[in-house]
Amino acid sequence: MRRLLALSVACLSPLAWCAPPALITCQQALSFAGENTAAGHCMVRVVPAPGLAAGTHTLEVRFRLTQHQANDWLDAYWRPAPGLDLSGSQQQRLWIRAEQPGSWLHVKICDPDNPGGNRAALESELRDGDKPLPVGQWVPLDLELPADPKRRDNIDYLGVYIHAGNPSVPLDQDLVFYLGQFPFELPPRPAWPPVAAGESVKLQPVLQPPFAADGTWMLVKDENNQTDHPARLVDGAILFDADANGWNEFLWSDPGKLVVKPLTTYRLQFDYEILRGAEGEGGSYFYSLVRAKGTIRDDVGWARWSPPTGSTGTRIITFTTHDMPDYYLNFGIRNHGMIRLSNLSLNEVLAGKGGAQ
Repeated sequence: MRRLLALSVACLSPLAWCAPPALITCQQALSFAGENTAAGHCMVRVVPAPGLAAGTHTLEVRFRLTQHQANDWLDAYWRPAPGLDLSGSQQQRLWIRAEQPGSWLHVKICDPDNPGGNRAALESELRDGDKPLPVGQWVPLDLELPADPKRRDNIDYLGVYIHAGNPSVPLDQDLVFYLGQFPFELPPRPAWPPVAAGESVKLQPVLQPPFAADGTWMLVKDENNQTDHPARLVDGAILFDADANGWNEFLWSDPGKLVVKPLTTYRLQFDYEILRGAEGEGGSYFYSLVRAKGTIRDDVGWARWSPPTGSTGTRIITFTTHDMPDYYLNFGIRNHGMIRLSNLSLNEVLAGKGGAQ
């Protein structure tokens, strides 16, 4: 359950050399995703920062609410895996610019060591002191996180949202915000294998290709798949054609057959072939994640990609599970698209830590 903390955030120091570290960097912005719900959708992209010097970029977040709906939110978010360590500074600076009047945008930052159902280190409306955000102006907000570093050293959710049940939020209108100021830099591909200081890395095979009808995999055909058909196992590969809008999960591992242990680092690798590119309203993509049975709060290993038709490639994802049982691998398509998955392997990292962001 979301809880709104009574908090007002404002810039505490005008001195540049005293400014807190930036909450959103280019690499983090490139990892954000927009959410789609029955109430509307949210789209994100990295763009040149309006009103700033050439070369400065920002994260554009564009909300569009189509109906007011109680107990629903539209989110732009990032789920770091492994968690983001913000223990170095209790304050984090967020540069923000709103393109319309109103007080609708909230920030939410979660760490598993915080109390409450959503484990929020911070959840608050974003305001310029005691006033709404000014229109068309950049404002530095210094966000105050818990004083205890342990409550901000493993951030597993960073996002902003609009409450879809708020009747003052206008319908059928783009609500645009810009978050962060940074140079554009493509993130380097994480080196593999990851090596901790003074340690060598050992991999313990957990699962090797090909896909097989041995009970390890479940071809999803319930309400989590909006099409009228499940994926197919063909020649040691998984083939799925999503021809319906919505979240189309098509492949799960059985946690009773493929055991993914708590508090353990893994390397997941698989090949893909895009037989038809992802398309549909409100953002479309192929995705994979690792989920603990019965909850979405402890998801790790999120990956999203939207290559064009005919693309082939390999995904390598390093993730560390939380202290939860019954994790399983999950593959899906947001809206329409067609994909072939093959050569999937899963290895436990016995020494060293993974770090794919």
